[in-house]
Amino acid sequence: MRVEAAAEAIEESIDRALFEGRKYLHLIHGRGTGALRSAVRRHLNGHPLVNKFADATPHEGGSGTTVVDLRG
Repeated sequence: MRVEAAAEAIEESIDRALFEGRKYLHLIHGRGTGALRSAVRRHLNGHPLVNKFADATPHEGGSGTTVVDLRG
């Protein structure tokens, strides 16, 4: 996925999660070169609907998945 498409997908995912009343969101970006992971985290940094984010636990995908703690 390209960075622009990822940003749109993140916004849609956040909106859907909040609409469904979820507090957490798992964004799977894979490991690869790390470019998509970095772009995802840049997008989340300072986002008004995000409390914090971090790597998932190893059994949830580790550094290939970002867990987002949502405000709401």
